[in-house]
This record gives sequence, structure tokens and C-alpha cells, in this order.
Amino acid sequence: MVHLLPISSDNKEVKIRLQTFVPYITPDRQISYDIPPVRQMFRVKTSRLVFLNPDKQEITFDESTRLNGIEIQMDNGRFLTVGKTYRIENQEQPGGALIAELFTKSNLTNDKMLCIFRPFNFHRKTSGVPLYQRWRCSAFCD
Repeated sequence: MVHLLPISSDNKEVKIRLQTFVPYITPDRQISYDIPPVRQMFRVKTSRLVFLNPDKQEITFDESTRLNGIEIQMDNGRFLTVGKTYRIENQEQPGGALIAELFTKSNLTNDKMLCIFRPFNFHRKTSGVPLYQRWRCSAFCD
């Protein structure tokens, strides 16, 4: 089994050299353990998922944070747009339970973005990907 992890998006060619346990005779009548390399072309696409990194490690779900939200700073992601509301779900696949909304308020000078975070539901580390480490955000409204 081969596991490939791309570092950039584009057309990529992978060449894998393999060997056999038992030698075989090549077309030019020599003994070899090496078989011809396997070549495969891949088209690597960018992901629609955005993983965000907030400055607060824990956010308490209560009535005041649900109504007013809490200000947090996040890394300035390339998919985030100022003045837009994003939906945060509890799973990577579409159709997950709504955990929170994230409103992007303004850009800061330290390559961060000031946001308002409004939690709507509980989310624990044991119930999946920790909310404060990896958030799945999809566009919610303009």
C-alpha cells in the first residue's frame, strides 16, 4: 500500500520502483529483481475545507455567548472574506449538526482576522475532531 500526501495542487506524476522476491529473466536475458517502474498521473485539486486556528482554546456555551457571541482572533485564511458569516459543523461531510457561526469582522495587522464566534451547540473532543483545533467551515450566508 502506498500513501501519497501532496504539498501543492497541479498535475503530478508518481513513479514507483518495485522489486520482486523471486528473480526473473529480463527481455535481454539477464536476471533481475527490479521490475519496470510503475508510473501514474494524478490531478491534485485544492480542498474546499478550511481548517482554522483560533486564539482561544476553549469557548463556553451559554446564553450570552449564544446571543452576543465572543470576539476571537484567527489566522487569516485565504478563503475567509471580511463581513461574511460562516457555518461550523461537527463533521467534515456536508449536512452535519450546526455547532457555531463565525462572523469575520475585520483584518488585523498581525496576519490575523478579528471574528465574532456564536456557539449554538456543545462539542467535545471525544465526539470527533476538536472544535478548537480543526473547524469545518462552509459558506452560510452573505
